[in-house]
Amino acid sequence: MATGSGLRKLELHVELSPKETAVAALVSQGFTTKQIASSLSVSPRRVRVLVSAIAYKANLDAAKDERVQVALWWTARNGIPIGNTA
Repeated sequence: MATGSGLRKLELHVELSPKETAVAALVSQGFTTKQIASSLSVSPRRVRVLVSAIAYKANLDAAKDERVQVALWWTARNGIPIGNTA
C-alpha cells in the first residue's frame, strides 16, 4: 500500500505459507538460493518465486534487491536485532 508521501507501508503481519516462512528465515540467515532450494527440496526457480511472493505480500519495493528486502523485513517482523548489539 503506497502512501501520499510516496513512501511504502510495510506489512509486518502478513500470512505466509510454510514454504514462504522457511524461505524468509533462511534468506535472513544468509543462505543462497541454491542452498535454500536444496534444503527445502525445491528448485532454485521456486525459491525465487517464493521470495517474490513474500516481497509482494509485505509490500516491499520491487525495484530493490528482493532478497535483501525480505531479509530486512523478516528481521523487523520478528524483532531480531541487526548488527552488533554489544
